[in-house]
Amino acid sequence: MVPVAKQREEHQHAVAFAAQEVLDAGERVAFDWLELLRVEWTERARSCAVGAALAAIGASLVVMAWLLACAALVVGLERRISLEASLGSVAAVHLALGASLLLVKRRRRIER
Repeated sequence: MVPVAKQREEHQHAVAFAAQEVLDAGERVAFDWLELLRVEWTERARSCAVGAALAAIGASLVVMAWLLACAALVVGLERRISLEASLGSVAAVHLALGASLLLVKRRRRIER
């Protein structure tokens, strides 16, 4: 028969070993979770960067198209009226549209 002190010592070693295994497993889980978090955030950042780049390129193309449309309108109007009058007309339309949008924004802000 094994003495009680020896059994107690073996039990304490087994408990200590099991506790160390639990701590090691918890550490591995924490490190794996942090790695997963890093990978997810890296992917999100990459996705946001691609989206921002596409939005910037798209916005640039829209602005260029708008400028070309305005230039074509000025050239078309120049056939009927002077260059100065056609430029002034296009500018006046833009001024009226811009002022209208600013007023709408201001009213929406006041309503909130």
